[in-house]
Amino acid sequence: MKEIVEKALREEQNIAVYSNSDDTTKFAYGRPLCVDDVDFALYLISPNGEYDGILVQEINEILYIERDEQYAQKMQTLCTEHKFPEIRLPSETESVKINTLLYAKENKKVVALEVQYSGIDDITGFVETLENGLCTIKEVDDFGQVQGTAYVETDRITQISCDSQNEQRILWLYANPSKE
Repeated sequence: MKEIVEKALREEQNIAVYSNSDDTTKFAYGRPLCVDDVDFALYLISPNGEYDGILVQEINEILYIERDEQYAQKMQTLCTEHKFPEIRLPSETESVKINTLLYAKENKKVVALEVQYSGIDDITGFVETLENGLCTIKEVDDFGQVQGTAYVETDRITQISCDSQNEQRILWLYANPSKE
């Protein structure tokens, strides 16, 4: 699968990545940003043809990939209606995971982290530090309220969602607290 992701990266081609073994009708759609021996980062496009953040997953979690299908043609049409931010992940390390976390830290983006294949977003918030294999997150809940600090070893992170529509909503609520 790594070779297919690398080819789509070189050709700047969008792909549909199926990785949910519980529901094989669900997939992530977008353009690969980078790949290493373990992980890949995908610039996500929502079903409405809008920017939907960055998804980092392990290559070995891919069930299958589709390219050049009818869905891609539909998405190309929908994408013409939207603006897309240019994203350049740092290349300070050879790790897709670390470079994505550095991007989130430098650009003050909210991340949602899955830990140890839990299947859920275990930690959501802002990356504060990345040191000696440890990531410190200022945790923020769905209402934009700070909940404390989480510490996780980066090698325990199995998926990263950065700046998706859900994280953008949390960021907006954090930056615009309700006045009661």
